[in-house]
Amino acid sequence: RDLHSFPTRRSSDLVTGYEDGTFRPENNITRAEFMALVNGSFGYTEGNTASFCDVKADAWYAETVSISAAAGYIAGYPDGTIRPDALISREEAASVLMKIMKL
Repeated sequence: RDLHSFPTRRSSDLVTGYEDGTFRPENNITRAEFMALVNGSFGYTEGNTASFCDVKADAWYAETVSISAAAGYIAGYPDGTIRPDALISREEAASVLMKIMKL
């Protein structure tokens, strides 16, 4: 992929907000929320059977994490976690985008 092929989608298709109807643009985002944005932005839909000890099957992000792992742009930690509720750092976000864009 190159920068010119960066997908364009309406933001309303990517960001749905929280269950209570709020949007919270001033908040930092978690690793799981970032994965959801990336999957939606780049059209990733195929998951795999990767499992992480900190992702319960009924978590809202379980499928999101599966899709992200299958796409190969994010991996877990050596301790078997992926830390979906941790805030994503700028460095981690940049690393993900560089992997996707093959920079």
